[in-house]
Amino acid sequence: MNAYSNLANILRDTAKQIRNRSKKENQDLWTAYCTVGTIIHALVEFGSREPEDISDSCSHRVSLTANMVQSFYVAEDLISSGAYWSASAVLRQHMETLSRIIEYRKGKNNVDKKPPNVKNLPFNMAPNYGRLSELCHTSGGEVLGNFSACEAGEGIATAMPKFRKEWSKSFFSLHIAHMLSLALEIWFLQDELYPNDDLLNIDDGLLEVTDLLVKTGFWKELNGKS
Repeated sequence: MNAYSNLANILRDTAKQIRNRSKKENQDLWTAYCTVGTIIHALVEFGSREPEDISDSCSHRVSLTANMVQSFYVAEDLISSGAYWSASAVLRQHMETLSRIIEYRKGKNNVDKKPPNVKNLPFNMAPNYGRLSELCHTSGGEVLGNFSACEAGEGIATAMPKFRKEWSKSFFSLHIAHMLSLALEIWFLQDELYPNDDLLNIDDGLLEVTDLLVKTGFWKELNGKS
């Protein structure tokens, strides 16, 4: 008995080919992605112990950051496999989660049911939220069409994912920026949880990631570094 259906096998094989090309086309971004992953892993290891005291704000942030770390590879896998539409939903969720974490840190969250304000996000990332929302709500039909455009001609859509250079670079860069922000928020959180301990120095790693995002044109093209 096959572990996967024929459709699943074809999609998996196609995704593998796209992943290989994605790594080749985005080598600097892959370096940045691995670096930020190393930073987050070190922070998680450092924080794998009970603090002496934990406030309500810290408790909420611990939960939110843990869930976001758990999905670290999910966004990358979707982007690198050419599933850009699905990736947009995860990236949007990450933006909302980061916004909520920042609200808790700044003491601005009084009503959990109120949507988080993405204007709290650093690096001028907030403008990306609207575009991601259009994709998630399928209101950006002309953009969605780009994800399924087929070379055979108009009116024909491909059901197989394809490598889209612009989307691959933009989405992967945004994902790395989210993880960079998450690393900072974890550091801020640990500064409150372990006030008597020497925290990890992550400055060099963060600078390396930032420099690579500048080198690839992300801050200038999509966000504008701030």
